[in-house]
Amino acid sequence: MALDDTKVMIVSTGAFWYGAVGATKPNSTQVAAYLTDRTMPTGWTDLGHTDNDAPWDSSKDGGDTTTQRSFQVKNLKTSIAPITVSHTINSLQALDGEILKMYYGGGTVSAGEFVKPTTPTAQEHGFVAIMSQGGGVWSAEWFPKVSIIGGDAPIVKTDEFWMYPLVVTELVHSTLGLGSIISTSIAVPA
Repeated sequence: MALDDTKVMIVSTGAFWYGAVGATKPNSTQVAAYLTDRTMPTGWTDLGHTDNDAPWDSSKDGGDTTTQRSFQVKNLKTSIAPITVSHTINSLQALDGEILKMYYGGGTVSAGEFVKPTTPTAQEHGFVAIMSQGGGVWSAEWFPKVSIIGGDAPIVKTDEFWMYPLVVTELVHSTLGLGSIISTSIAVPA
């Protein structure tokens, strides 16, 4: 692989969408249209305003490798422990009923009130994370199935946005797998 300055991206803006589990993967035309004029593809909803300082904080758990050996060969096989990847998004829409349902794991929204659930349950959705440099350079990650639930306690500081940290955990969809990365900048290796 050679040095290729066109394959490097500095993220300046982005968006997060949610939809039903298994919602249709957006194509590059739909992502570009959203970045141009906020046109949402059918089946997807914009998550809304999120924190600019840490827009997509990812963590990976597991994936440790173990070398298996036989009496004759000391490094015969390698096994890899299951991997769980999660992303934290700090939602700024503290007065949004859907965000509150995601954070608290359910609940009931009515005019002027949100009732927290007594037994929280992670909310399952399809999900898209879009990162854009501008100038037509972007990357979108499509997840056919994720679970979303509140992470840390809400962040409340004087003269700053009230934030609800949402933890988005990648799950395997029964027929669509873990999803894919979409970008017009990805090329087939020569």
